[in-house]
Amino acid sequence: MWMKSAFLGGLMPDVKVILELGQNISVLMLLVFVASHIFYSFKRPLRPSDQISLGLIFAFIAFVGMLIPVEYSKEVFIDGRVIIVAIAGIFGGPAVGITAGLPVCIYRMFLGGAGAHAGVLEIVFSVLVGVVMCKFLRGRPPRVWHYIAVGILVTAGSILSGFALPPEIFHHALRTHAMAMVVFYPVGTVFIGMLFSIEGAKQEAMLKSRYNEEKYMEMLKNLSEGFFNVAMDSTILDHNLALSRILGFDDNTSLKGRKTVDFFENPRHRERYLAQLERDGEVRDYILKTLRADSRPMTCRLNSRLIRDKNGKPLRIEGTIFDITEQIKTQKELHEARAMLAAAMDQSPVGIAIADAPDGKLRYVNEAGIRIGGRSKAELVDGVSIDEYATRWQVFDLNGQKMDKYSLPLTRAIESGIQGGKEMVIRRPDGDSRRILFNAAPIRDENSKIIAGIAVFMDITDLRAAEESLLEKDEFLRTTYIAAENVAFISTVFQGDDRVVSDFSPGAEKMFGYTKKEILGKSVALLYPEGMANQIRNIQKVLSEGRFFSSSQTELLRKSGENFPVLFSVYPRFDSRGKVIGSLGVVLDISLEKEMERKLRHSEKMEAIGQLAGGIAHDFNNMLGVIKGYADLLIASLGNDEHKEYARNINRAANRSSSLTAQLLAFARKGQYQPSALDFHHIVSETVTMLEHTINKNVEIHQIFKADPATVKGDSNQLINALLNMAINASDAMPEGGMLTFATDTLDLAEKDCPANSELSPGRHLEVLVSDTGKGMTEEVQKHIFEPFFTTKPKGKGTGMGLAAVYGIVKLHSGDITVKSSPGEGSTFRILIPLSFDLAESERSVSKETGLSRKTSRKKQTVLVVDDEKLFRKLAEDLLVKLGYNVLTSSSGKEAIEIYRKSWRKIDLVLLDMLMPGINGKEAFRAMKQVNPAIKAIVASGFSTDADAKEVLEEGIVAFIEKPFAAADFKKTLSKAFLEGSPRAARQGKTGADKQL
Repeated sequence: MWMKSAFLGGLMPDVKVILELGQNISVLMLLVFVASHIFYSFKRPLRPSDQISLGLIFAFIAFVGMLIPVEYSKEVFIDGRVIIVAIAGIFGGPAVGITAGLPVCIYRMFLGGAGAHAGVLEIVFSVLVGVVMCKFLRGRPPRVWHYIAVGILVTAGSILSGFALPPEIFHHALRTHAMAMVVFYPVGTVFIGMLFSIEGAKQEAMLKSRYNEEKYMEMLKNLSEGFFNVAMDSTILDHNLALSRILGFDDNTSLKGRKTVDFFENPRHRERYLAQLERDGEVRDYILKTLRADSRPMTCRLNSRLIRDKNGKPLRIEGTIFDITEQIKTQKELHEARAMLAAAMDQSPVGIAIADAPDGKLRYVNEAGIRIGGRSKAELVDGVSIDEYATRWQVFDLNGQKMDKYSLPLTRAIESGIQGGKEMVIRRPDGDSRRILFNAAPIRDENSKIIAGIAVFMDITDLRAAEESLLEKDEFLRTTYIAAENVAFISTVFQGDDRVVSDFSPGAEKMFGYTKKEILGKSVALLYPEGMANQIRNIQKVLSEGRFFSSSQTELLRKSGENFPVLFSVYPRFDSRGKVIGSLGVVLDISLEKEMERKLRHSEKMEAIGQLAGGIAHDFNNMLGVIKGYADLLIASLGNDEHKEYARNINRAANRSSSLTAQLLAFARKGQYQPSALDFHHIVSETVTMLEHTINKNVEIHQIFKADPATVKGDSNQLINALLNMAINASDAMPEGGMLTFATDTLDLAEKDCPANSELSPGRHLEVLVSDTGKGMTEEVQKHIFEPFFTTKPKGKGTGMGLAAVYGIVKLHSGDITVKSSPGEGSTFRILIPLSFDLAESERSVSKETGLSRKTSRKKQTVLVVDDEKLFRKLAEDLLVKLGYNVLTSSSGKEAIEIYRKSWRKIDLVLLDMLMPGINGKEAFRAMKQVNPAIKAIVASGFSTDADAKEVLEEGIVAFIEKPFAAADFKKTLSKAFLEGSPRAARQGKTGADKQL
């Protein structure tokens, strides 16, 4: 009842209370207005320190309100502090509300009295109400009803907190002050809150305007286009930094106050621009030529508008300007590039095709593509889609199968975005098939969508044919590289100042003795002998200059340490940029050629020596013939006295001298040569029989006969003499005894096995090996053993003619002789002689006659003696006269022919020398035979070549006698000649002379 009576009593409030409370709230409103300016002066989100400061400001306002309260008593009073702390909570949140309420609570407790606790409670409640409302609003601006609600809640809280007062005080206060609180607390909350909100909105609008202005200016400042604000007289009123930069000024230069007319390249351009601006009110994308600060021209794009006053009078021009000089240049370059690209595509020898996506219709095919296709543009391009590619272009794979659209690169590029290429065949209407290399790729837009496909294709028919030809050549070179056993290919690369081996052919492995694995990566200097550093440097210099090095002849080094002669050339190797990176050496081993050259020179030397020996022997034999002949005459004419013995000694000396000349003639392949078919095994057996009685008994002789057949054509006496000479030399090489072996076999010689400087020719040959186990020979000795008068025997132990004679005999028989020997390992002589398959006996025998007496019942016969040596002619005349013949003599072949033409019927026999100045014996015989086909003639010569001897014997020479000869041999030869037939029989025949007569 008391509350009801008290509340009802409060319905009639004290006017003084109302005025004082209104005064209190008014003061608080003034202070809040000031606080709102302070609150909204923060242009940033409130930091904790800002929140505390703002809370203290609200606490200060509450303190002021508490200083002018509506007092009920000294212990109980009311004021607007609860409104202030609630507003602090609404606009500042918990931090500001608590910061404002806490000092106020403390101060109220400090004031004390019966209403202290009630005052603290209403302060805490008001802060809580303000914070809750702040959370409810969530940053939204409060509305009027929000403030009314807070006022009502604050009023209710204040009334309820009165329960903390003593009942009598609360009852009286409720009765006297409740109505005032109900009226002023909500109204005051609304006024104070709205004041705070209005000021906040005003400050926020001001800040937003300032922010927008700053943002706008910042935007103008950072704008890439130049901004300008220009008066109608062209004075620049305002501009941004970009304008200064575009016009070529630095960032610190202001253009305000300058005239824009100064920047126009042509004043008339400005007039046209202003006329269009005044007519349209604005211009868009206006292209204008201007000048920079340094007077360089530039091209700009201008956007501007005309600002007018309310009466339509032009006030100013504002707009933007953008430098498009580089853009114009780029567009021009792009246009030129497109034009060049189009021209290049049209003129390209490679086919180019472009097709749209997704339908794949061909948009473009250049002229080269049309030519490759072999059809008209209408057939190949116009309206052709993906489905028709293979048919219209007649495309087949390399196996001749027609291709479908899914296997074509352009189809895959358009439909699947696959980039790739393929070889295919296009068949033209004329039946010609061309091999095409086709590559295609998709064309995409900025969003990676396929908008087209491009194909590049070229005719590679000729290229593939060239590649196949090149492959064949490469295969040939590779085969040559591998198969060339006598040629070395050595590839090197530069490594600093050196060249190291990078490849080593099989021929190089065989030639140098290194395996490829051993030599790779090693210096090429490993293949040069010592002392060739200068040559190596010279080669390096020549190669580094890109030139090739060619050596006529030099020596290189095998792995074994042996030097060998070569011909080699070194060529530079280049990389793709033309830089020298190494070399390729081609080496030819000429060891065999050098050996053949040595043998050829040796053969030529031996031939020259043979010619010299033959000439000496010929002249010497003529003199020996005279000496022997007259010695025989002396022996026949003298009795058994002392002078006869002198004549015999002369004859013996001549005989010994003739044996020496016989050896010389054998070496020179001259002398008496009477060939016949011989069994060489029989020749060897006869030789062995003779040797068993002559050579050292400690020497064992072995015969190994494998040859079948063993038939050769030759002179048995000369062949036996050759074998005897070799056997005697072998015996001398085995003073303590040893083994001497004669071995035979047959051998087939091909063309390549017959050196150019030998007598050998292709065919079957008899191989004769004469081996001993003696002391052997050095290489130097082997070079000279076949030279006449060369010997290793002590002085007086040999003439040096034995092996020289063997050499001559073998060559006379169209054979070849070589020797293989090493010191301490014996020697083996190898003889090759052509086989003969005619075993007919050809040796002739003549009955032995002795003495110079001649018995004949017929009349004297006439002999014509033809010889250029006067003493021999005299000797022959004396011997023939002694034997009872008539003698005619001639000193030359020419003279002899004339004598024979005149007196051939009287001449029974002609004695001819083979070698004479002018017409020789063979030519003279042929001329005489033309006169008398039945001519009888004897050849008497110091020597005769095997060909001449065989030739004249076959042409009708009845006998051959070798100078020097004994008188008995001469008589025997004459008898043999006359036994061949009768001169009368010849005279009865029809002769060449008769024909002439």
